Amino acid sequence: MKKLLLFVLIAGFAVSAVAQNRTLAKRYGPINNNVAHEYEFTKNFSPVTSNNFTDGEDIIIGETRYDLQSNSSVQNRIWAYEDGTIGATWTLGFDDGTGFSDRGTGYNYYDGSDWGTIPTERVEPVKTGWPSYAPFGPNGEITCSHSSNNSIHFSWRDTKGEGDWNYFEFEGPEGAPGLLWPRMITSGENHDIIHLIALTTPVANGGTLYEGQDGALLYSRSVDGGETWEPENMIVDGLGSDYYARLSGDDYAWAKPQGNTLAFCYFSGYTDGIVLKSEDGGDSWDRIEFFEFPWGGNEPDIVETFFGAGDGYNAIALDNSGKAHVVFGRFPIKLEEGDFFTSYYYPNGLLYWNEDMDPLDTTQVAGGYAYYLPDNLQEDGYLCSKVYAPFEELGDEYPPGYQSSLSSMPQIYIDDMDQIFVSYSAIAAGFETDGKNFRHVYGIYSPDGGATWDTNSVTDYTGDVYHLFSECVFPSLSPTLYESDHLLKLVYQTSDQPGISIRHEEHGIIDNNIVYLPIPWLYTDIEEVEVNNISYVSQNYPNPASDRTMIQVNTKTRSDLSMTITNLVGKKVAEINKGAVDAGVHYFNIDVNDLPEGMYLYTVHSGQSKTTMKMVVR
Repeated sequence: MKKLLLFVLIAGFAVSAVAQNRTLAKRYGPINNNVAHEYEFTKNFSPVTSNNFTDGEDIIIGETRYDLQSNSSVQNRIWAYEDGTIGATWTLGFDDGTGFSDRGTGYNYYDGSDWGTIPTERVEPVKTGWPSYAPFGPNGEITCSHSSNNSIHFSWRDTKGEGDWNYFEFEGPEGAPGLLWPRMITSGENHDIIHLIALTTPVANGGTLYEGQDGALLYSRSVDGGETWEPENMIVDGLGSDYYARLSGDDYAWAKPQGNTLAFCYFSGYTDGIVLKSEDGGDSWDRIEFFEFPWGGNEPDIVETFFGAGDGYNAIALDNSGKAHVVFGRFPIKLEEGDFFTSYYYPNGLLYWNEDMDPLDTTQVAGGYAYYLPDNLQEDGYLCSKVYAPFEELGDEYPPGYQSSLSSMPQIYIDDMDQIFVSYSAIAAGFETDGKNFRHVYGIYSPDGGATWDTNSVTDYTGDVYHLFSECVFPSLSPTLYESDHLLKLVYQTSDQPGISIRHEEHGIIDNNIVYLPIPWLYTDIEEVEVNNISYVSQNYPNPASDRTMIQVNTKTRSDLSMTITNLVGKKVAEINKGAVDAGVHYFNIDVNDLPEGMYLYTVHSGQSKTTMKMVVR
């Protein structure tokens, strides 16, 4: 029977071609006539991407040395317009010598043919952080971030991509010390209705209690471009002090509106996880739980308690019927003496829920004490994705600055046929420096509205040779896709060191690039598509190797099987071709006596599928 399948294009490494000509990444100059930052970025990261649509080059649209793009849930920072243009934002900052006094919204615009020049200054006239971006009016755009004086700063203009920015400030309510960490969307036929959620300043950030909460999440709406607001700084039913003692910054995310249906989710990871949903444009709201915490909205104060939780990285989308779908990172937590901490392990698993499913609970998410085995959730449909690698290949050190699961930072898109695509950042098994694992950007999809997840479709979109040792984090996915090119549009941050500097100081302050990544989302009416014919590729043994080394491969169907070995500049140094083999286990016995000492990459090819890993020769 014929069926409609999504076919995600996965480009090859093009190793030999790249080795001959390592073109520099696309870079763009200042976005305006302002003076550029005084230093020069010292490195072009990842000149090659695994996506065919970038013509073999990273599309770098921004730079920053301030590398904390979110405390948890990633903002809506990119929008693809129906006319083929794109607006994208991020938090920019270069001047670490002054505590990043220049921090603010970095912005770039794609006019349908080319991206603009790399910005050297923020959009706003004041220091800000953590922008949201949305269309505004018939052909305009708007950004929203919090400013250094604890108010919410808006920048907007009538024509996207050109002209001067206009500004206005939004203040918190009387009795609150300010607002931080906003999220903003627009709705209406012309995107002229602004919806804002923001957190009152918590005590730990110099604030005070507001309406009995140490951090209250407030909702505001404007139908006249910010001139007036109704409601203004309202605590939505289901978010007040009778439910939560406090709420945390950035643990919330908006869904793209569907007509008058609005929705956002809140989940700190160790409280109830909820969706707030309105079917009348924000006049009234319903509270829907997707995670039931034993202590509701309060942190427990019990010694030696182990329970399942989330990592605060959440994403939400509405399907064509207005049903909410939520994705979040899995994060079992151990509690001692009233303080949260995680021991040496980090859990695996990206979890999924929709309104037709029962709420998750802490017992399910904990999975007993098998922290790294989330498969018990898969049977009930709650496991969306994970790091697909044997646990022993994951290493034992993960940069803690993200405070996330091994598979986290999700973004979610639902098309007009209710097929779901989830992008996320996850540990790239087997690739680390100084014992710390790198993260890559991955994608997975569900062809049937979340009923099943096609694990064969898991794709490392930064899995080519030159991204293997790149840190790829904080992806933000456009919630729109158009027939003109059928490309999902995504931006992410990358550097050449695992972890981040702003939180936990896992390395010094370094150069980071903001990369635009288009992802093919194509439909083909075909009998069958075999997306991944490789079930398993082992680490070579022994590793390091000095004489001979063995690699085990498990294939799903009869196909041609081969292996190529390249050095780190892409030159092929060996090739083994086994020809057509049956499904099952196969072995490559490799003689490395003639190879110079160093690091190598071995790529197993089975049919149209391939998997790359590293080995060391001594």
